[in-house]
Amino acid sequence: MRQRRWAFPEDSLRVSVLPGGVSNYVWKVVTPEVRWVLKQPLPKLATEVEWFSDIRRIEQEQACIRFLSTILPKGTVPEIIHFDSEHHICVMTCAPAEAVSWKEHLMSGKFEASVGFSVGLILRQIQERSLATKGRSAFEDITFFNELRIDPFHYYLIARYPALKEPIGRLVDELLSRRDSLTHGDYSPKNILVGPAGAIMLLDFEVAHWGHPLFDVSFCLGHLMLKGWVLRREAHALAVIQAFLQGYGQSVDGLIPHIGLLLLARLDGKSPMPYVKGSALRNRIRENAMAWIRYSGQDDPLDLIKSAWQLS
Repeated sequence: MRQRRWAFPEDSLRVSVLPGGVSNYVWKVVTPEVRWVLKQPLPKLATEVEWFSDIRRIEQEQACIRFLSTILPKGTVPEIIHFDSEHHICVMTCAPAEAVSWKEHLMSGKFEASVGFSVGLILRQIQERSLATKGRSAFEDITFFNELRIDPFHYYLIARYPALKEPIGRLVDELLSRRDSLTHGDYSPKNILVGPAGAIMLLDFEVAHWGHPLFDVSFCLGHLMLKGWVLRREAHALAVIQAFLQGYGQSVDGLIPHIGLLLLARLDGKSPMPYVKGSALRNRIRENAMAWIRYSGQDDPLDLIKSAWQLS
């Protein structure tokens, strides 16, 4: 920071590593004047199974943050402070100290429908407002989506479950053929911060691309379902999912197979969720996921989620 003159020798710097995630070095830097986050991508992700991705994805991330800052309410995304293309380091504003990740809220048992509604609404705003702009050309490249999602999720599962090759192949074709609006690509509770007054800030945009609207919906709802199962708070998680879909307010036809894929990927993909424990629970989720990947019906997704959770 001092070499780049982002901070001066007389500044009192406090630097700490921010935990969580497998794809980047992330540091929080605090001086008497500023709170910043420095992010630098890893070429080899920190997973047991080998997983590589081009570090140029940080360029995509900073471009997405700059774009979203023009179409979303102030504070919904960080502000870019500096970008070092030589060392692939992005410096951005840090969230307020009081902000907590939505994942932390959920894992502590706080399933707030109001947060679900806000998160769904913001996703709708991203899709509608990006579609109304001329921003598509900056996000046409799907290299990082392939490296960080299609390969470690879809293709990796095909290798593990050859019987699912055909339905998973259809999902891949669908994702790659629908290029409708800006897609976050990692719309997960761990990347959503909740302020004390319910304000939402989004993080982690390295998978951003112009893609299929249902990907972010399925990605987020898959995580909510896992937390409902793990914490045995299915009814509370259902209320959050209902609120999310109300805030989102768009068609979700074809949603269930994509949720199924992401549930299975979080058990048996390259980056499994460590908090899903116990063979009985894992097998139950796996059975539902595999059935949903093959699903081709027209039932209301909420009815299928209730059935999976054995809720009336």
